[in-house]
Amino acid sequence: ASGTSWALMPDGIWAEVDFFSPGETNDFDGHNRYYANSTVTDGALVINEIMASNRSSIYDEDGERVDWVELHNDSGSDIILEGWSISDRERKSGLVFPAFLFPADSYCVVFCSGKDRPETLHTPFSLSAGISAAR
Repeated sequence: ASGTSWALMPDGIWAEVDFFSPGETNDFDGHNRYYANSTVTDGALVINEIMASNRSSIYDEDGERVDWVELHNDSGSDIILEGWSISDRERKSGLVFPAFLFPADSYCVVFCSGKDRPETLHTPFSLSAGISAAR
């Protein structure tokens, strides 16, 4: 049924459970650890800086100057970004983050290059220059 979670229990038997715990043990402690690592308070993850039409800033791993967005984890906790996404407003889809641990109080650059390479944090879109790009 939709919304049902099944877990392989320590005794080797599959059971329907009312909790989820991806990447953790299949028990309430695992669920609590998963929830603590994946729940973000308001304002904890912010877009800190945007560079559209990059002509003078950092290079990506291909040696190209591409658009980028800097994210800041402004919280005191690590955030697991796996499954989160970032997109431009013209698309319903964008970059879906791979398994990625974003440490507390740190910064991360996401390249908005149109290269669509999630494993190196490249989005399938680029940015437009101008103030409307940040809205």
